[in-house]
Amino acid sequence: MDIEKNLSREYILSLPAGREMDILIAENVLGWTGKKTVYTWSDRAKKERPITIFDSGGQSIGDFSAFVDEQGQKIYCGKPHKVYHPRPWSTDISAAFEAVEKSKKYPLLEAMTRNNKGVSTWRVTIGNVHVYEATVPLAICRALLLAVIGT
Repeated sequence: MDIEKNLSREYILSLPAGREMDILIAENVLGWTGKKTVYTWSDRAKKERPITIFDSGGQSIGDFSAFVDEQGQKIYCGKPHKVYHPRPWSTDISAAFEAVEKSKKYPLLEAMTRNNKGVSTWRVTIGNVHVYEATVPLAICRALLLAVIGT
């Protein structure tokens, strides 16, 4: 699996929870391949809401033909053409734990909360990486990405 070249500790720690982080988890932690930027059929002309899909991955979007690529060509998603869309790993706690389970190489060692002057933070440990964040999903995703790059 190729780790994105500009993936650095500073970048990972500055990246907010959301779509971009979820894409990095799909590529760098779970090894999904064949990334494409597509648009829904209804957005094919304006191209205002890009969606990232993968040729191979974990959870299929389903069997339908509703996407177009950047050139306006239809993406066939029906059998046998499955496409995969990243789950909300950085914002959904059950999805974040699923990413840890599926990563296999980076087991979760600890997730605990601390309360400091009325502010709760979560400490997540994956391998020798410790991350403190306000939410468990964000802490898990940052720890997974930091474990991948070896810091």
